[in-house]
Amino acid sequence: MAKPGKSINSFYYPSLDGLRFFAFFLVFLHHSLFNLSSNNQVINFFLVIIEKNGWVGVDLFFVLSGFLITSLLIRERRVYGRYSLKNFWIRRSLRIWPLYYLALIMGFFVIPYFYSLLGWQNFSDPKYNLQRISQLPLYLTFLGNWSVVFSSYSAFANISHLWTISLEEQFYLVWPLVLLFIINFRRTLLAGMGILMMSIGTRLFMALNMAKHPAVYTNTLARMDTLALGAILALIFFYKPEYLRKLSWLTNPVALVSSLIIFLLFLHRIFVFNPRPLQNIIFGYPIIGLFMVYFVFTSLNPNILFTKILSFPLFVWLGKISYGLYVWHLLALDLGNRFLTNWPLAIKIFVSLLITIAISTASYYLFEARFLRLKKL
Repeated sequence: MAKPGKSINSFYYPSLDGLRFFAFFLVFLHHSLFNLSSNNQVINFFLVIIEKNGWVGVDLFFVLSGFLITSLLIRERRVYGRYSLKNFWIRRSLRIWPLYYLALIMGFFVIPYFYSLLGWQNFSDPKYNLQRISQLPLYLTFLGNWSVVFSSYSAFANISHLWTISLEEQFYLVWPLVLLFIINFRRTLLAGMGILMMSIGTRLFMALNMAKHPAVYTNTLARMDTLALGAILALIFFYKPEYLRKLSWLTNPVALVSSLIIFLLFLHRIFVFNPRPLQNIIFGYPIIGLFMVYFVFTSLNPNILFTKILSFPLFVWLGKISYGLYVWHLLALDLGNRFLTNWPLAIKIFVSLLITIAISTASYYLFEARFLRLKKL
């Protein structure tokens, strides 16, 4: 297990970029694998798991975000004795906001306009204008997840997944304040545990009051636990690294393969987004979150095959543009389905992935990079 460095720039694990790409890929497959089947029962076993549970890639994104953001703030405090809340929020804004708002413009206005011109969908229907009027203000203010809580997913399908960005932005607003005012490791850890307990308690309350998916799935108070788990991992990584070194045996190949098998069996048995049974709603998310923490923890060990695979240059590069991959993949899937209507689904998925990568590459180098350069000024 590599030791955390004291320099801000010394903390970089290519494997985390690779892991970020696979988090996206799980979500991509989840949104694209419907109705794909095989005569091979083993293949079908994995297809069903991914089709029904590929959304766990979102939880992996959340754990990674909690871990990386907390690590950044801790490293900055170690180097400078403090960290600037203002600079942190500016850096986050430059990374998140430009592409996010571009996606909203495209999703709410540009794409519906062209789809209407092509006769693909009648966005001139008054119901779409009513949805735009009611939903756009919430998405503009990073409250899109609450739009899903109260109104379900948007009819503007190319932006419906952006609720996750809203939830992360809310975490970025609150958690740095916690770290700013609570410096003590034990108290900060308790704050993270408090967020975890709040999420479990909120899900219990919602489940007892018959709340259903996606209200539980996208509710801020019910879904902060995976972000908090990532933050807790970072706290332990920097302040109590000896605890993690004692657990380094968990990163050996036997433990990793065993954990992956147990995780797949768990997903095959329990579909957490199902509002019944009650225990799935309450405890399913943190259990999945703990598995995601384990995979992040394992990816920090540079000496194992798992990490070397994640550090493969192609996966690292795809991880660097994974924000764009996530933002644009529903549009790419939609285009793939429309242009390749009668083609086998496997080919449509492959072509849609290539379209996603092409759009995201252009988005990153022609648009996002302009704002990322401002972070260094």
